[in-house]
Amino acid sequence: MHPETEHGIAGAVGKHGAVANLATAESKVSRFTSETAKVTGKSERSVQRAAEQGEKIADAIRTHLLLLFYFFQVMAQVFDFLLVLVGAHGLEPWTR
Repeated sequence: MHPETEHGIAGAVGKHGAVANLATAESKVSRFTSETAKVTGKSERSVQRAAEQGEKIADAIRTHLLLLFYFFQVMAQVFDFLLVLVGAHGLEPWTR
């Protein structure tokens, strides 16, 4: 019927002077992928795929860095424990 009377739209238009037809407003805003596709000469879908791959790589790197961080935390605890054992036997760590 009337898009300006949809739930939540009428109040926003009345209160803030928002655009009544949100589809028209959204089409005026250019997406990053469409602009990048124009500049690079690639299709918009290939730019979207490249962005998705970049996000997946960033997630994988973040996961590996966290695992490496936890590994070093565990190794530091093991080293501290070994120092306690060496000290309990009355040996200096550098004399062995």
